[in-house]
Amino acid sequence: MKKLLFILGILISVTFSAQVLEEDNYDNYTSENIGDYTDGTTPGQGDMYLDGGSLSDYQIVETDEEHGKALQITGSGTTSSTGRTVYKSDLKDKWEQREPENNILAVSIDIYTSDYSSDRFIGSAIIDQNGHEIVGIYYDNSTRQPFIVSWVYAPTWEHFTNLNLFPDLKPTYFPENTWITLAYTYDHETGETNYYLNGDCFYTVPNPELPYYEGVPGLIPSRHEIRNVALPFSTTGDELAAIVDNYKIEAIKKDLGTEDLVSPNTSLTTIYPNPVKDVFRVKLSDKFGDSNVKVIITDFSGKIVKQFTANAESYDISDLTTGVYLVTFDNG
Repeated sequence: MKKLLFILGILISVTFSAQVLEEDNYDNYTSENIGDYTDGTTPGQGDMYLDGGSLSDYQIVETDEEHGKALQITGSGTTSSTGRTVYKSDLKDKWEQREPENNILAVSIDIYTSDYSSDRFIGSAIIDQNGHEIVGIYYDNSTRQPFIVSWVYAPTWEHFTNLNLFPDLKPTYFPENTWITLAYTYDHETGETNYYLNGDCFYTVPNPELPYYEGVPGLIPSRHEIRNVALPFSTTGDELAAIVDNYKIEAIKKDLGTEDLVSPNTSLTTIYPNPVKDVFRVKLSDKFGDSNVKVIITDFSGKIVKQFTANAESYDISDLTTGVYLVTFDNG
């Protein structure tokens, strides 16, 4: 039987003052239905609640070597009642327990674009205690563009708006069958929201070109929902088996470099697969540049058991005994 080596990665060259409120990469779950109920009453694996559809619509699936296991949500149809939603229940409590200065909520999620052509989208939204979207971002599967929503204030009403309706927003098209990272932030003090594609901010609310729309401060995040839903006014709601991975929700300080927290495809160093069977690979953060980086593996007594230079295609640890190890990346 192959040995299983659980590895924890620590990037010591880049540190941030931020609180992780909720995150998941699905790697520790069983590849099967993730729950026993779909009415939002009883949690399944990882304390995930399911809302809508049938149990077979919510699966843990194997993807590629880098992403490992991921969450697949399947839906079809053109009405709002065909929506599929996954969420956890304690975001509000964690937000209220955050450090006083960490007033920006930052959310990122990896989405696989696939090659479907259904009028449905997959994405992420922060919901308040009344079930309203504070802020969110989705991947529009029919146009292969991001679809964003925000709670804004106009002169006579408060409402949600799909900012893609405005002609000045021209987001990037994405190729089929690839992973992208969508992210967004909400400033609890000012109501400002920012939206990111693979780490690059492409839209901000309020926007000088929309002078009558203002961000709404003080909204309380109650939960984070991952959704597979029909597009407004959709006409072809063919089945969409949407896949997501590596979501993270953080509370950060206003003066922190937000881009560093919402672009996991470029700003974080990752180890995969994790857990490891004999051999692992490393994807280094862009922050290391061209510097020489050492990969140091220690046990939890602090003893160095392996050391590599981070320029190899893969790293063999088959001679180590089964256990939990710490990986440090050091560029001096």
